[in-house]
Amino acid sequence: MALSTVLPYLPDLVIHQILRFVPTKVAVRMIFVSKQWEGVWFSDPILDFDESIGNYYGHDQHEKFVKFINNILKRYLKFCDDQELKLLAVKKFRLCMRRYLSSDAPNVDKWLSLLFERSIEELDISLISGVTGDLENYSVSHTTLVNAKSLTSLNLECVTIKNMDGYYSYTYEVKKRTMVPRADDLVSKCLLPSLKTMSLKTVQFDHGALFPLIWECPVIEFLSLTSCSFENFRDYCQHLFSSSLKFLNIDECNFIELRIGEAVNLESFRLVSPLLEDSVLDNCVKLKDMNIFAPRLQRLDLFGCHDVVGRINDVPDLSVMYFKGYLKSKLYLKTRENFHTSYIVLLDDFNGESPTFKGPWKHFPVMKDFLEELCRNTKYLVFFVNDFKAIIFPESFRETVNSVPCPFYVAVKNPPTEERDIKDLEDSLRWMAPLVIMPIILRKHNDPSTIPKDNKGTTIYKLTARSKSAKLKNAGVNFINT
Repeated sequence: MALSTVLPYLPDLVIHQILRFVPTKVAVRMIFVSKQWEGVWFSDPILDFDESIGNYYGHDQHEKFVKFINNILKRYLKFCDDQELKLLAVKKFRLCMRRYLSSDAPNVDKWLSLLFERSIEELDISLISGVTGDLENYSVSHTTLVNAKSLTSLNLECVTIKNMDGYYSYTYEVKKRTMVPRADDLVSKCLLPSLKTMSLKTVQFDHGALFPLIWECPVIEFLSLTSCSFENFRDYCQHLFSSSLKFLNIDECNFIELRIGEAVNLESFRLVSPLLEDSVLDNCVKLKDMNIFAPRLQRLDLFGCHDVVGRINDVPDLSVMYFKGYLKSKLYLKTRENFHTSYIVLLDDFNGESPTFKGPWKHFPVMKDFLEELCRNTKYLVFFVNDFKAIIFPESFRETVNSVPCPFYVAVKNPPTEERDIKDLEDSLRWMAPLVIMPIILRKHNDPSTIPKDNKGTTIYKLTARSKSAKLKNAGVNFINT
């Protein structure tokens, strides 16, 4: 008995579920024997072309692969014309070439143009060169993406992102060491208005290409950079500016410096970099999770952190860390040796009105743990608080809890003036750093990151040690008003 070659009738929804889980080559064979299956597939196509699936080996087979793609897209367009579906959208398009040639670029241009006309939502392009001597990547420029308004997900591998310097302007904020787009350009530039997810792997960036690419994605939430390289990367640092970005993963990219500006919605940041030496995260008020592995990192600046849990691992060259944020944050550092200086600026309101802590002055255990963790890894701590009372640990607390053995520079916006307050602060500071053999300086100064050489006009209270003895009973305190 001969087997029937006619596919049985099934509901359209069932057919769609079957076709979405089989390779495009298999799906095409199935739709050729049934008009119903053809209509279901073309009405909501997921086009997946992978050169590694099938017998596409050698130059002739590569040409057959390209021809196969052209034939499928031609058939798709004919179906749309026959059904009068001129604006039928393509849900997803995936293209994986294992023998990409520079001569394939016109075909890729044509395919992308067609997809953008059909309001493609998810695009996954991998163009790996498998031919010795033909190493020219496919180039993605501003012109390539100008019509990709419907794109929500973009994955690119083994392509070059071209220079986009002519499409943006910016200013540089010296204090935060970050680039900020100018206000008029923030309104006018919107290359990828719908894009939420972007993954870039083994991508070559021309000079100035990364910054505008991310900036012109106003709703992007997830960004992954893996093994990306940058032209003349030693001549400049990389800047990212995104107020919508929530998740940022950077793995094995070759930049030296990284500046992330206005990261107000960033929740997770993971960085693995063998070359990074300097990094800034600005205005990261929602950052919850941070993991950094950077053996050459020398400086790290974190601005605006509210309650981040930060793990900074394998940073033997770290010299300076600047943290400006809130006490609920937890920073865990693993270094081979203590790095030189931590600058800590606490923004908490310690008078009991802030929701950071329940009730007034409930922050002392948290502050002690926060400082103790940093003191395990730093030689000197520059510590800034708004109110001197925030660092007057209660006597009952000091009697039951071990101190924090770390040299301090303490800067207070509102220093004490009454003799009793000075005495209480003196006792607390001596408890905080009983082993100190260098001065603890309480200064009225708004920015602890720079210690002024000229003290004229500044009220300074100096806590010094009379002896280099580690015993607290031999230490003395001198408060000097200049």
